[in-house]
Amino acid sequence: MSLADKAHQWEKSLPHGTTTTWDECKKAFLAKFFSTGRTAKLRSEISGFTQRNNESFLSTLYRGCLPRYREMLDIARNENFLNQDVDDGWHLVENIVNSKGSYGEEYDRTNRSLTHHSSQMTN
Repeated sequence: MSLADKAHQWEKSLPHGTTTTWDECKKAFLAKFFSTGRTAKLRSEISGFTQRNNESFLSTLYRGCLPRYREMLDIARNENFLNQDVDDGWHLVENIVNSKGSYGEEYDRTNRSLTHHSSQMTN
C-alpha cells in the first residue's frame, strides 16, 4: 500500500471536523506519517548523498538508487545503465521520471481482485 493510499484511508477515518484548516491537516499528517525521528533519518540520508572524486553524476545517482531502481534503469537500457554516454543516461532518467508521474489523480486505484469474469470462471 502506498503512502498516498495510507494517507487517504487515514484522512477518511478522522472524525468530521477534526481538521478545519490546511495548516491543521498538514500538522496532523506530518505527525502521523513523518515523526521527528523519521524526518531526521531522511534528512541525513539526503544530505549524505555525495559525489566521489572523479565520479560522474550519473554514477553517483545510480549508486544512490535502491536496487529495484537500479534494476529498472538496467532493464530500460537492456544492459548496465552505466555503459552509456551521459546524454543517453539523462534522456533515460528523464523518460522514467516523466512516465512515473503521468498517472496523477486520474489514476484508477479500484481494487480489481474479483471481477465479473473471474467470478464466472469459478462457478
